[in-house]
Amino acid sequence: MTEHDPTPPPPPGIEADHAAFAAYTKGTHPLAEELRGTVSNGLSGNAAFDPHAFSRVGSDVGLGDAVRNATTRQLERINRLAGNTSDMADAVRNTSNNYVNQDEERGLAIRESGGDLT
Repeated sequence: MTEHDPTPPPPPGIEADHAAFAAYTKGTHPLAEELRGTVSNGLSGNAAFDPHAFSRVGSDVGLGDAVRNATTRQLERINRLAGNTSDMADAVRNTSNNYVNQDEERGLAIRESGGDLT
C-alpha cells in the first residue's frame, strides 16, 4: 500500500493450475489402462507356465512352479500399480475440483458479506 493507493492488496490465496491438473489426469488414466492391458494381453499367459516346461528335472526341482509363481506375483504388482495410478489421477482431478469449489464458496461468502445475496 502506498500513499497514492489507499486500498490494501488482497490477501494471498491459493492459485491452482487447473490446466496442469487436467493434463495430468488426461495422461495418467490411459497409462493405467495400458498397464492393465499389458497384464491381460501380454503377461497373463505366462502365469499358466507348465510345471514340466523344463523337463522332468525342472519339474522335480520346482523350476516351472518358481517361474509361474514369480510371474503371478509380478502380474499382481502391475495390477496394483495400475490401480494406484488410476487412483492418483482421480485424486488429482478431485483436488482441482475442490479448489474450484473453495473459490466459489469464498466468492459467495465475500459477496454475501457485502450485501449481495445472489
